[in-house]
Amino acid sequence: MMHDILKKNGNGAYIKTIPMIIDTELFGYKELPKEFRLGYMGRIDLSKGLEDAIRVAAATGYTLRVAGTGPSLSDVKKLTKSLGCEELVEFAGMVPYEKMPQEYHKASVVLAPFRNVEPLGRVLLEANACGRPVITTNICGGSERVKDRVNGFVVEPADIEGMAEKVKELAADRASLERMGKNGRERILKDHNSEVIRKRFEAFYEHIIDSERRSKNRNAK
Repeated sequence: MMHDILKKNGNGAYIKTIPMIIDTELFGYKELPKEFRLGYMGRIDLSKGLEDAIRVAAATGYTLRVAGTGPSLSDVKKLTKSLGCEELVEFAGMVPYEKMPQEYHKASVVLAPFRNVEPLGRVLLEANACGRPVITTNICGGSERVKDRVNGFVVEPADIEGMAEKVKELAADRASLERMGKNGRERILKDHNSEVIRKRFEAFYEHIIDSERRSKNRNAK
């Protein structure tokens, strides 16, 4: 996403995108839980879309576990009460980073219903690394990291009905749920492991050094 924005505004002829490194040993694969459950991981504020995830839980009747905290915590708790779904939403509070894989493993599918631009979207990658498909929105590059029906689903922002339909589809088709999760894990291993990223950094710096060398040679003539 940022790559396209920079090029559109003419910021440099050479722009190289280097993906984030995901610790694929820490965020390892684990079989899906027997009971279908939803997960939300991240800061609790209006831009992250937790309120939409809660509405999805209310619409589908599936348990949603929330790992994280933030300024909108009291507001979303009021929302669960107003929707009559307090028994469906579990608030785990702040979870240490090293224990986050356990939270992903408790979920069958991770909801990341972003409403505003999310520069990194790390939760999408960590969820896939743990073998969990993701349902996210087509904002902030979500559709770049999640390919529809490959490693999750992509819907319009605030599309509660659309997200609920995808949740029900996955809950009724464990084979697709497992397939998407494994696709996501394979993609992370291929594009986001430390060795791949190291090689990309090396290629980037080699390009910069070579360009500088050629520039000096031209100026010396």
